[in-house]
Amino acid sequence: MKLKMYFVMLAMGLLSFAMQSCDDDDNAPVSEQLENAFVKEFGNIAHDWSTRGTNHIATFNQDNKEKEAWFDVNGVWLMTETDIVYEALPAEVKTTFEALTKYDGWKRDDVDMLERKNMETVYVIEVEKGNEEYDLYFDTKGNLLKEVADKEDDSEDYLPTALPDAVSKILNEKYAGYKLLETDLDKTTHVLEVDILLQAIKLEVCFVNNVWVSTAKEVLYDTLPAKVKEAVENALKEHQGAELDDEADEVDTPKGKYYIVELEIEGKPSVSIRINEDGTPKQ
Repeated sequence: MKLKMYFVMLAMGLLSFAMQSCDDDDNAPVSEQLENAFVKEFGNIAHDWSTRGTNHIATFNQDNKEKEAWFDVNGVWLMTETDIVYEALPAEVKTTFEALTKYDGWKRDDVDMLERKNMETVYVIEVEKGNEEYDLYFDTKGNLLKEVADKEDDSEDYLPTALPDAVSKILNEKYAGYKLLETDLDKTTHVLEVDILLQAIKLEVCFVNNVWVSTAKEVLYDTLPAKVKEAVENALKEHQGAELDDEADEVDTPKGKYYIVELEIEGKPSVSIRINEDGTPKQ
């Protein structure tokens, strides 16, 4: 009976190994084309290859940093993921991260620098608390781009996403010279958010079915139109003890602009007020 159980367990182990090998084949031989692509990008550095689906990953050490370089089957470089220490982050990123009160008490874990084809460099800080883990994405200026629930072995999620041609056309027409930071498709609302950098200003450009619906950016409260500030002052009277955030969101849409102002109330959730450019409430 024990011998029979041994062979059953052995068979299950071999099956598990075979299934895993299909997804992630370590030390797999690669074509000369891939080797040449790696050398062209990084030089003659010792490296090991593995595969993930149709992509090939070179793992190596450069400047005392562990790196993974991703290439497609044709040897086109897609991404380099570099493990870095927290102290190596740009000062702007550390300042923004340390000001995120919602993650007070969370443990900081891995920190990665992502360099991707046709995209700007971003940094990912992993935080965890109990069974919860999140990846926080920042650009080099310290803008928080997105917060994503972390999962095991999620490097594939970091790969660059090709924008639909219609979206690229609109971006080039409206924001010539922009730099792509990050993309995120909400599978529930089908809203595609494209974060871009335009003349050092971060914009959140949203599309539905490849049609532009809005562009948002952060502005100082003091720069808001007088009618908007007047409407905010009236709203403050309805929320005793509330304080104004010194920043607001300016949202441009096909129907015009509106502004989002946050009222912070101690011990209570903040209140968002949406006001049209003419000072009327946004419906």
